[in-house]
Amino acid sequence: MENVLWLDDDTAFMEAHCVGLELAGFRVDRALSLTDGLRKLGGNSQYGLLILDVMIPVGAQEREHFSPEATDNGKLSGLAFYRLFKRMLAERKTEVLVVTVRDEKEVRDCFVTEGLPDRNYVRKSDIQDVSDLVRKVRDVLSPGERQG
Repeated sequence: MENVLWLDDDTAFMEAHCVGLELAGFRVDRALSLTDGLRKLGGNSQYGLLILDVMIPVGAQEREHFSPEATDNGKLSGLAFYRLFKRMLAERKTEVLVVTVRDEKEVRDCFVTEGLPDRNYVRKSDIQDVSDLVRKVRDVLSPGERQG
């Protein structure tokens, strides 16, 4: 059973799909804010996968790590989070799957430039049902394809 951390403020989308991931055998921890994600990822938990939204609101507590300038006023806070934890994620062999409503090529290219494989980025609109997400998660986690 693979441990997954899902960082997203879109609770309706996340909850609807977490149930399906759990039924498929994944254990999913949820984080609704950057602070919660920082706490869970920085703790002792080992995650095989981080599912990350691009646009997560930056609250007062997050401004210490995530300035409005670094996050394009919250529009790229997921990218700032990825940049902050990229080295630790690689050391822990935690894969990252970006799941977002953003479909601009420039946003995807920002993640690719930071070292995220292009296949690890998916638009929420491309996920028609939970089986699409389960397939994508398994693809990202497939041992023969792991980046490292």
